[in-house]
Amino acid sequence: MVSKKRLRVCVATCNRADYSKLAPIMFGLKAHAESFELEVMVLGSHLIDDYGNTFRMIEQDDFDVGSKLHTIVRGEDEAAMVESVGLALVKLPDVLQRLRPDILVVHGDRFDALALATAAALMNIRILHLEGGEGRIGKHFAAI
Repeated sequence: MVSKKRLRVCVATCNRADYSKLAPIMFGLKAHAESFELEVMVLGSHLIDDYGNTFRMIEQDDFDVGSKLHTIVRGEDEAAMVESVGLALVKLPDVLQRLRPDILVVHGDRFDALALATAAALMNIRILHLEGGEGRIGKHFAAI
């Protein structure tokens, strides 16, 4: 009998709002561990004290957070967003090389999703992009 290779799926979550959308997918992947190997990457505002260190919600849901990346540069302007994307792009290659996912799941159209999708695309990692381009801040993706 031939052993079936599990698909390694990395779910990247950047904030409490996207985790609420990604959690059902993560629970589904975890429930089918014979077919999927779930890797959880936490970055963005999940790791900021001012936003409540919401990565703890993920751990309370009994997910193993394999990677935590501090990627947010303080500030409320466009320059801070650009610096945050740059910081994420510096850190993501090492993590993605270590995890070697078959698929990276990315939610939304914020600047942190842009960094994730850019890194994955340049590293030839398949991307499953959920709820992007709905017109709010998604102009970043649309412009590119």
